[in-house]
Amino acid sequence: MEVAIQEARRTNAQLAISWLDISNAFGTVSHEVLFALLDRYGLDPTFTCFIKNLYKDATIVVKGANGTHVTARWSVGVRQGDPCS
Repeated sequence: MEVAIQEARRTNAQLAISWLDISNAFGTVSHEVLFALLDRYGLDPTFTCFIKNLYKDATIVVKGANGTHVTARWSVGVRQGDPCS
């Protein structure tokens, strides 16, 4: 990209650049940070408690085609496609 910018400057040409953020922002949210923000912004304690319980000791299960499965603790990321997201 740097070479393209330099070339456009050198030749006085127009240049369009597009940036795509592929960092998976929703998948990297810390649950502890989420809980702290809910408390900090003064959301209703009943709602905050509900969200904390939703994520408390959460696990994910990945099932393989042959019937095997792996269970892992889920400590980062927010639910996507869920009514609470």
